Amino acid sequence: MASLGRFLPRVFQFGTSKTACKYFETAKVTERLCSTFRRAQPTTRLTAYSHEFPELLPEPEPEYPGYTVSYEEFKYVERLLPMETVPPPPENVLDGNPTPSGWIAPRPESRQLPYFVHRTKNHMLPIYLEVRNAQTRIVTKLHKVDGNIWKLEAELRAYLEENWQPRIKTQVHEVSSYIIVKGNCCDHVCKFLLSKGF
Repeated sequence: MASLGRFLPRVFQFGTSKTACKYFETAKVTERLCSTFRRAQPTTRLTAYSHEFPELLPEPEPEYPGYTVSYEEFKYVERLLPMETVPPPPENVLDGNPTPSGWIAPRPESRQLPYFVHRTKNHMLPIYLEVRNAQTRIVTKLHKVDGNIWKLEAELRAYLEENWQPRIKTQVHEVSSYIIVKGNCCDHVCKFLLSKGF
């Protein structure tokens, strides 16, 4: 009980309440546990009983096979990893003819027009179909427009009125550089841009 002297001032501070009794009982249990751990042996000797209790023996460390560091075979791994950037199209498809997948490269003469439509990072035309309000609002959006966007909208409107439907509703967003056409006319807009060389 000599080691419990550090707990007595706090017990007397609590008085004879239930809190003081619980605090004193906790201190006694803590002291008993500490003395028990001090008497316990740090390790248990199982050498004399290894023939009777083999399952109590520690498992031997596994033997791992050796390895070598090789950088020559990493080329077989690199071709399986995804590319960090989209590679440029090959030279043999830049002649303007469609590839087996239907993709057509932009032509150089498109740079001479007063407006320009950039391709996406995947080398695709920036034409998007937007469906909202439970399919009651369907519009076609043409993004990445540079130059005279108003002239592009006028020529696109004339092309759609001739090849799609007579009455076309469009909206030009000059700050964000895109054009909105009411309805689903992605195929017609794509044909118009390809005819211009974009």
